[in-house]
Amino acid sequence: MGHPDCNGHSTLFDGVPWGRDICVFEASGEPGVYIADLDLDSLRKHRSGDIMGDKFRHPERYDILADENVRGIIAGEFVHW
Repeated sequence: MGHPDCNGHSTLFDGVPWGRDICVFEASGEPGVYIADLDLDSLRKHRSGDIMGDKFRHPERYDILADENVRGIIAGEFVHW
């Protein structure tokens, strides 16, 4: 059984969030396949310089999250101080 407030009206957002309407497309809610254009060059440009984009990410520092030797520690039980 569906939830009327959660069904249909699929949306596409362009991913450049600051200071404007970022909704590129909103479906009508009718069943179907919808196609919309997304400006990937604009998104890549934004992500290359924005603090929430890729400019300040350091994936080489994330290796510890996948390390088998520390996975149990990271996924362990939370200790309340």
